[in-house]
Amino acid sequence: MIEQANVQLADCLVRMGVITSEAGEYYKARVRREFKPLGRILLDQRRLTIHQLAELILMQAEEPCALLGELAVREGHCTPDEVGEALAYQRESCPHILEMAYMDEDVDTLELIRGAAAYIRHAENLLAIEDISCLGGV
Repeated sequence: MIEQANVQLADCLVRMGVITSEAGEYYKARVRREFKPLGRILLDQRRLTIHQLAELILMQAEEPCALLGELAVREGHCTPDEVGEALAYQRESCPHILEMAYMDEDVDTLELIRGAAAYIRHAENLLAIEDISCLGGV
């Protein structure tokens, strides 16, 4: 989800003219290269076995609104704290588009903030639709 959100944010900032398409492609490539999925982190931290992860992925296919970390806790494979630590590591280890753009001297900070606010509004609308969908309303 983090990787996808970063890619979408970069595309939004390019469309708004906040960053160049070249910068957007560079940022997205860096995120794709450095992003680690939660399952991989939990495996690396020895919180899950490969068999448990495969089981959770199959469950996730049957429950599209369920998050991997939630399933790992529900099935007793991980504690909420272990999943929280893994998610914190995921956020901290993956570069964020906004951080990269902010450090880019060619990017206007005020325009970056405006672009981020527009993206957040769009994301909030999508989350509201997704919440309704997961509840069976759409």
